[in-house]
Amino acid sequence: MGIRVPLATALDEAPAATRIGVIVFDEDITTEADLARLNAGDTGVAVHVSRMPLPLDASPAGLARTANDIAAAAASLVPSAPLDAVAYSCATGTLQLGYAAVAEAVWRARPGVPVATPITGAVKAFAALDVSRISLMTPYGEALNGLIVEHLAKAGVRTLNVAAFDAPNEVDYARISLSSLRDGARSAMHPDAEALFISCTALRGTGLVAELEQTLGRAVVTGAQVMWWEALRLAGCPLQSAGAGRLLTL
Repeated sequence: MGIRVPLATALDEAPAATRIGVIVFDEDITTEADLARLNAGDTGVAVHVSRMPLPLDASPAGLARTANDIAAAAASLVPSAPLDAVAYSCATGTLQLGYAAVAEAVWRARPGVPVATPITGAVKAFAALDVSRISLMTPYGEALNGLIVEHLAKAGVRTLNVAAFDAPNEVDYARISLSSLRDGARSAMHPDAEALFISCTALRGTGLVAELEQTLGRAVVTGAQVMWWEALRLAGCPLQSAGAGRLLTL
């Protein structure tokens, strides 16, 4: 060993001005890539991700386990550093558990930190875009689609039609091809709809938003996109992202 040279050390607060925690499922292979795309460049926003088990059922016991898993995932998000917002990357999971329960689970580990989700982000996004009539495209079955349609209706957003892929599980949602998503978006778009909502953060539609808006001539939003948009605003950091769709220019 050579001569030891002591170095002067100065510590700053953090490498990023804003920190957003994101909770994804253990089988999720889409959300992180989408957020990296939306947060590309020198944004001053750090994204920290933790994983939780994919919920197996919506029974009372299953929902209780989901809440505990959310709390554990929130606790593992850089425990020594402050967070400006936490995003839970599941629209239907939020609807099944209830937003209040999702937020309460996060607050067990991160008291008072604002919580974003794809479904709460969607409601706010449609208001910002002045949209009240949409087409919905999902990989879900009738029951989960119904939860989304009902929730949006209560918020004053009417779903004119629902187009769904025939995919059996969360793993296969992410395997739906980009060509299928492009074709599906064209088929899903109702002539009277003001926007297309591609729901499910597992679907790889976020990278296609600008292209689809050009093709369809209407606003297009995805679960990951609206969750990110809401998280930024809750964190007090309303960034814009070029090429990520109309919503990210607001």
